[in-house]
Amino acid sequence: MQINIYQTLGAIPQLVHGPVEFSGPIELGRQNNPSEALYQFHPPSKPGMPPRLVIAEETVITLGRRHVFLEPSADGTIRITDNSTASDVWIADRKLAKSKPHSYPLPAEGLTADLGRARLIKIIPSSTAGAGTLESMKYRSIAPGQGKNEDEAKFVSPSESAARLLRLKVVLDALQNTLVSSDFHVRTARAMTTVAQMDTGHVLLRSDDKWVVETSVESGSPMGLAGKYSLDRFSTRVLSNVWSSRMTFYQHPSSAEQGTLEGVTAVVASPILDPESRVIGLLYGDRRRDGRPITPEDAVLVELLAGVLANGLARLKTNQTLDFYKQFFPPKLAEYLVKSPKWLDARPEQVTILFCDIRKFSYYSVKLGAKRTMAWINEVLEALTKCVVDTGGVVVDYVGDELMAMWGAPESQQDHASRGYRAALAMMTQRDVLNAHWQHVLGAEMDFGIGINTGEAFVGNTGSTSKFKYGPQGHTVNLASRVQGATKYLRARLLITEATWEGLDASAQARTRRLCTLRVVNIPDPVTLYQVASPDQEPWPEWRENYERAREAFEAGNFRIANLLSPLYEELYHDDPSIVLLARSINALAHGAPPGHPILTLESK
Repeated sequence: MQINIYQTLGAIPQLVHGPVEFSGPIELGRQNNPSEALYQFHPPSKPGMPPRLVIAEETVITLGRRHVFLEPSADGTIRITDNSTASDVWIADRKLAKSKPHSYPLPAEGLTADLGRARLIKIIPSSTAGAGTLESMKYRSIAPGQGKNEDEAKFVSPSESAARLLRLKVVLDALQNTLVSSDFHVRTARAMTTVAQMDTGHVLLRSDDKWVVETSVESGSPMGLAGKYSLDRFSTRVLSNVWSSRMTFYQHPSSAEQGTLEGVTAVVASPILDPESRVIGLLYGDRRRDGRPITPEDAVLVELLAGVLANGLARLKTNQTLDFYKQFFPPKLAEYLVKSPKWLDARPEQVTILFCDIRKFSYYSVKLGAKRTMAWINEVLEALTKCVVDTGGVVVDYVGDELMAMWGAPESQQDHASRGYRAALAMMTQRDVLNAHWQHVLGAEMDFGIGINTGEAFVGNTGSTSKFKYGPQGHTVNLASRVQGATKYLRARLLITEATWEGLDASAQARTRRLCTLRVVNIPDPVTLYQVASPDQEPWPEWRENYERAREAFEAGNFRIANLLSPLYEELYHDDPSIVLLARSINALAHGAPPGHPILTLESK
């Protein structure tokens, strides 16, 4: 096995010695006295004790004289014991218990142990000994949008070189947030040869579990572009380590590797991550000409360039996905789906559904002709859509002259019933605005019929994989549609079910009255319906009180209610639902109470 020894007092761990070969138990610690040679083995002080490797000067008091004990095992693992009283030993984010051996498997890239604020070691298995020194950045790269890398902060100090790097990182972080270009790969690979001073720069992407060379740039070629390299020109060892660990690696190839890396004196590679921290590619560079090694500062710069590329690719993919979803969904819903595509999966949600029908659409469309009908209906649907969007709803569909909207999904809204109610009132107000514009063209006042219901529905992609349609399905939706149809029979513009009524506050409920209990087509269970007063409907308290007294008498079997309803259907008020109730009472006086009284059954939609 081998040990590389680092000093950790600077911005980034600096290799101070290594590799040091060992095959049996050893102790690591600081000098006993100044005469002990650094980075050499010294015989044990007592019989039966292991040899000691001195890794720090006597003055480094944060390191014990017998700080840590290492014992290789035949199975490839290594046992590590913290014998120090000066500071702690950490493996990854775990602090070792004192004087207790801990066994660790030894990965190909090595195992790092932090011995305190002064020294850090990397133990490399014998299987990779002689393969060239492979170094990493000691922390994993971060994905686009994931924020600050807390592990990276451990290696920051106020040194001059660190300050320069941090200033550069600020600039590149800003670039990550603004980079929008169609040639991400070429720009970043070229930066490897200019900013990072590599002889070649490459972008490799992951496809079908294989590396694909996307772009190659050479510093000395015309325009910087080079033909795509074959994979045998890259260090398999570096590619494997970057892929498995999501860390930046750099190395100086050994003579054994020169068959495939002919002329290469140093290589570096950093992962390109997607927003879920998956490796989707890597940025790779090498030096061939002047023999200069890859420094930790070079590796930091390459990692930052990889981050720029990752962020640009993430933004490009987001924009492409958003454009795709906008082909099928309203803009707001498309944005939700980009953030969380799982919303397309059907799931039960508590929602409020609204159907708004434009009355006499067929009649007006014949009268106006195709061109003017399109102008009219577009203006109407635009106004209705705004009412939905302004209350946080989603327009699910336009079906001819009908609009369908939903609240409570995909964004959870506890007050979805109230939102649907407010949107309906806004539609009633828009009706007056639209009539002021179109009445002289239509020759009459345009009217709406609106039905609202609240309950559980399965919400998701109700279309196919090739033709998306996001929306709700189930009984709640069917009943909302039937309630809208019932507005024609009950002669009320806006009806809500009892489930929606229960979701309103007291002031909103005061603007409603219970019309009847109704059984609609193909739905066996009856539903209680409430009429909502139009914003300008006055005197509502009197209308509500007189009607509900008459309805209660009717439901109790007292059909002589004309005297209660007469103030409502006289010329002063023209209350259409009162006329419907009066007609039902007269029919009951003439023919007796109908079957199922007082539930009203509709025979058609």
